[in-house]
Amino acid sequence: MSSARISVYGIVQGVGFRPFVHRAALRHRIEGRVFNRAGSVVIDASGKTRDIKLFYNHIIGNRPAAALITSSSLEYKKRSRKFSGFSVAKSLNSAEIRLIPPDIRICAECEAEFGDAKDRRHSYPFINCTNCGPRFTIIKDTPYDRKNTSMAPFKMCAACEAEYKDISDRRYHAEPNACAECGPSVRLLDSTGKKTASGGKALAKASALLKKGKILAVKSIGGFHMAVDAKNSRAVELLKKRKRRTNKPLAVMFKDIKAASKYAVINKFASKLLKSPSAPIAILPARGNNAIIRNAAPGMRHLGVFLPYAPLHFSLFNSTLEALIMTSGNISEEPIQYEEKQAVNALSKTADYYLVHDRDIVMPADDSVVKPYGADRAVMIRRSRGCAPAPVLLRKNYPHAIGAGPLLKNTFCFLMGRCALMSQHIGDMENRRAHDYYLEAFRAFERFYSIKPAVIACDLHPDYLSSRFAAEYASRKKIPLIKVQHHYSHMLSVMAENGYYGKALGIILDGTGYGADGSTWGGEFLAGDFNSFKREAHFDYMKLPGGDAASTQGYRAAISVLSRFMSRGEITGFFKGFNAADILDAVGKGVNTPLSSGAGRLFDAAASILGICHESTYEAEAPMRLEAAAYGIRPDRRYSCGIREENGEVITDFTPVFKALYADRKNSRAAANFHSAFIRGVVDTACRVSEKRGIKTMALSGGVFQNTIVLEGVHNRLIKKGFNVLIHKNLSPNDSSIAFGQAVYAAEKHGICC
Repeated sequence: MSSARISVYGIVQGVGFRPFVHRAALRHRIEGRVFNRAGSVVIDASGKTRDIKLFYNHIIGNRPAAALITSSSLEYKKRSRKFSGFSVAKSLNSAEIRLIPPDIRICAECEAEFGDAKDRRHSYPFINCTNCGPRFTIIKDTPYDRKNTSMAPFKMCAACEAEYKDISDRRYHAEPNACAECGPSVRLLDSTGKKTASGGKALAKASALLKKGKILAVKSIGGFHMAVDAKNSRAVELLKKRKRRTNKPLAVMFKDIKAASKYAVINKFASKLLKSPSAPIAILPARGNNAIIRNAAPGMRHLGVFLPYAPLHFSLFNSTLEALIMTSGNISEEPIQYEEKQAVNALSKTADYYLVHDRDIVMPADDSVVKPYGADRAVMIRRSRGCAPAPVLLRKNYPHAIGAGPLLKNTFCFLMGRCALMSQHIGDMENRRAHDYYLEAFRAFERFYSIKPAVIACDLHPDYLSSRFAAEYASRKKIPLIKVQHHYSHMLSVMAENGYYGKALGIILDGTGYGADGSTWGGEFLAGDFNSFKREAHFDYMKLPGGDAASTQGYRAAISVLSRFMSRGEITGFFKGFNAADILDAVGKGVNTPLSSGAGRLFDAAASILGICHESTYEAEAPMRLEAAAYGIRPDRRYSCGIREENGEVITDFTPVFKALYADRKNSRAAANFHSAFIRGVVDTACRVSEKRGIKTMALSGGVFQNTIVLEGVHNRLIKKGFNVLIHKNLSPNDSSIAFGQAVYAAEKHGICC
């Protein structure tokens, strides 16, 4: 007989790992015990040497679907230890890195029980097991045990406790295990917060109210959703008006994949995404100009689609209600609401009723969003519920470092060992509530992971709230503060995510970022590695009349671009009613016209010139509408940009493209022609720099690469030209990945990697 200790690290708590190990032990004739340590599962195994080895291989090779193993070890002991059978022992605390599982979509078994009239959990809106249910959003501390979650107040009834202790049961050591007798319950409140129904009656009444066109605030897993019948145009318009979200696309939750397929094109890859444990919103091609896309995303070619991922969601649908608008329950530009009292107050002018429950949401998390493209790829748009805080695994081993993140689409990053732990989506750090939300999440991560950072990094911009926080934190903790340029952080994030530490050319395309020279950057070609970078090329600077106003009023960028080759009279005639004369005066005199190389502003200008969108009512509306106009359209004309060298830098000038676009503005394929010209300009610039510097690896990042026409076009052309091309896989190309790049750079620069 031999004895061994097996240690398994990663997301191995809250995902049914100990029950899985217990069953494997019985199968392989192993005696011993398994227990949670703060950041791992530990197994003391006793048996024949061959059986222990087979047992170990089985555990590592057949992990539960929601588990993520980052490392493991098998260590045989000199002295054999005798056990009687195999048991699940009490959890122990330690100083290990503690990984927390994301929330997991309802599994097939629980969904079947939910729909089975003979099952004791029939229609119970909080049904779960070791394979599914809330995790991150209910946790208060680690290790992941019931006492450390918001399920602690709910004492299991005898039947639930028997399941919890039965190794043969699917709910063996399922920490959120509950039923209608002992677990959380739902209530329906009116607009004033007064209870009108509870339990099953509340659910039935909520569904009936939705069918009547009422707007419900529904407390879900990670926060409140605003729900309304997606087919009821009057109700949808009322929701938009109340949320002050007139044009912004709204996500639609469908009853099932069959219902969703009526309104969106869903291939095998998209279907797999929708049904995956993370259950994200998938932005999919719409089937024609159907009633739901006209209500949810007018003028768009894609629809945000997702399926019920919590049992509560299934209760909202019935035989005549198959699609619900389910958008974040928040005041415009603020984080999602997740506390009942605060939500009733904040959403009082939006919701007619509230469907709430008494299981506290500890860590709020918006829905994750992905955008599939091609046959089997997807770009991450928002990484949050179902994805965070699963680690990004690194090739290098780092002591603790922190990236404070950017201003917009903020997340922060804790770098620990070979794991980068990204926060859930925080959002735009432009108001007090967002800042408070950031601080609450940051403090929770400190508690979960017990980080002792050697360094913290932030953006170069001194006025960002995240930069101010980082400066204060560095002073308080007496650690170095390292400032990292916005686009360089983008570049390093995609390199580190791909485990690439050599020389690369970062092609970083976004709307705005504080440049190293104090101007606004956004169309950047940066040659470098984790030590430093050099700006080798960029898009030609454009004057932005009105400064920040130009980021929403695309006609300002359009007038600025057209002023390069058109007369004053031609421009004022074309842009009647847009105060073009004053804008031209500002451009001519250089008054409040900061320079920008931002790629996003080119899309704003093109959308305005084509009459698609002159003024964005939400972030990136103009580029999104331009992409929609180009989707599925084959270009029929070739516009070309100019490329020149100036002071040792390659400058890409899109003036010839805009001249051709203006002449071609009545062509229905003009949007597709612009996209084609933009892609060629990017690739030609990269090739010019490659020839000059001998760089063969390209790293693509920045919000413009959320446009899948651009992403696929640039990626495929560079591949055909023989380049090694790095793109984001688990993180988004938008600013939410910046904290990751900041943290890795700080660790490298501080000399603390190995």
